[in-house]
Amino acid sequence: MADENILFTPGIHNGKRDRALNIRVTSRPLLETYPADYAEECSLENYNHDRGFGFLKRPLGGYLFLHRSNIVTEGEQSLKPGSLVWCRPLPQEGQNWLAVNVQILEPVPEAESETSLSLALQNAGL
Repeated sequence: MADENILFTPGIHNGKRDRALNIRVTSRPLLETYPADYAEECSLENYNHDRGFGFLKRPLGGYLFLHRSNIVTEGEQSLKPGSLVWCRPLPQEGQNWLAVNVQILEPVPEAESETSLSLALQNAGL
């Protein structure tokens, strides 16, 4: 603790500066870090195709910001809420976490496609 630098805003109470507000340790890293090869499977919460960004829901809670420039596989147009992706979370100080190296695993199938597939399987006797 002796080697830590602390930033704070002096607070005034009853006309005296007796409180420290917005206390922040600056000598330790502020961001959580993961190993370089860490990645996780997330589901798409929403995505704006016109603007090229959206949010991914993390498996243990929380969200990652997704930008189209960080998608490394084809299939951006197939993204729909619920689509599964594999990505690396990257912390951004004072902002949302960012999803990088995003790989689209499986888009959500259309209801018609599932119905036509199940009908085709029934007709084939499977």
